[in-house]
Amino acid sequence: MIVDPKWLRYASIMSSAVTVKGLLIFGGYWVGEYADKRWGTSPWLMFVGIISGTTLGFYWLLHVAKRERPPS
Repeated sequence: MIVDPKWLRYASIMSSAVTVKGLLIFGGYWVGEYADKRWGTSPWLMFVGIISGTTLGFYWLLHVAKRERPPS
């Protein structure tokens, strides 16, 4: 069975986009947790960080998906 190299390219691009999305969510959590400990606002800034990371992650995922459309 021969694997189509274009399919493999799109799969690797999308898997890296999903990885970046996860890192953005974790980064938002980490920054929010740090800010909560520093300013004593627990857990509000953590929630803001998670929501911001999730929003940026979805934006990045859609951006990559639009840029790298598979051939029709």
